[in-house]
Amino acid sequence: MKKIKSFAGLFLIGCLCSVASRTAFAAATYAQAAKVISVRVDSSGFALVGFTGQQGTPPACVGASYPGFYYFNPTTDVGKAFLAVLLNARSYGYLVNIYGSGTCTTSGTAEDLSSITD
Repeated sequence: MKKIKSFAGLFLIGCLCSVASRTAFAAATYAQAAKVISVRVDSSGFALVGFTGQQGTPPACVGASYPGFYYFNPTTDVGKAFLAVLLNARSYGYLVNIYGSGTCTTSGTAEDLSSITD
């Protein structure tokens, strides 16, 4: 009986975590098998990248001019890796999967880039 209660408790915690994670990322966008259409580093030092095929609901902070675009900081280690992957994908026409963070902390008007996969 003790094992059943323990399992039920773990199951309940797992369900709550699943609901919480879906709620936390409900406003994030993504694109699967997306083509990189532009990569720009502006005078602020931040990079803006555009993709085809964005899906999901953009966070409320995304401006009307930036749907399908993601900002990131190319001076960090992660940002340098993002930039290398994106420039390679743009140069050779590779398709990538991209995920937004659901926030606009880098620019205030475009979603922050969260991850890239092939």
